[in-house]
Amino acid sequence: MLDDMDDGELEKFAAAVAYGEYTSSVKDLINLTDNLDNYEFYPEVEDEESLGYYYIDELSALEIPEHLANYFDYEAYGRDIYLDNGGVFIDGGGYVEHNHDRFIEHYGGRDDIPDEYRVFAYPDPPDKMPIKQQLEMFAKMMIPTPAAERLTPAIEERG
Repeated sequence: MLDDMDDGELEKFAAAVAYGEYTSSVKDLINLTDNLDNYEFYPEVEDEESLGYYYIDELSALEIPEHLANYFDYEAYGRDIYLDNGGVFIDGGGYVEHNHDRFIEHYGGRDDIPDEYRVFAYPDPPDKMPIKQQLEMFAKMMIPTPAAERLTPAIEERG
């Protein structure tokens, strides 16, 4: 699934992984690839001040009169956004936040893997063996083989 992503999607995936939700298992990571639209990623944002500028200039989250723009505290505004939204600044640049869309689990286990993504073909698991049959099998394994039927001599017989 990662091979099908463009550079922007891969960067957003890496940011979502750094965010830390849905990263505790391979299953979570697979589902994360289908839920990238639940995250907003701003690669050019590196700190609280640039976050404040981005929200005002790019997202038009707040209208500031031009004659007051020099007096506005973009860093404090960005800090409030950071604290309110619970986002994460990524090492190497960027800011990611969860947009509170519902995370949908598409993948629940290996049976959900489409054939075109399978690397190995696993055999179907055998039916569960009844406990009585398991005990009989283990009992047979514990019975020592007579010396005449052994392929190699026992340690005592090697002398």
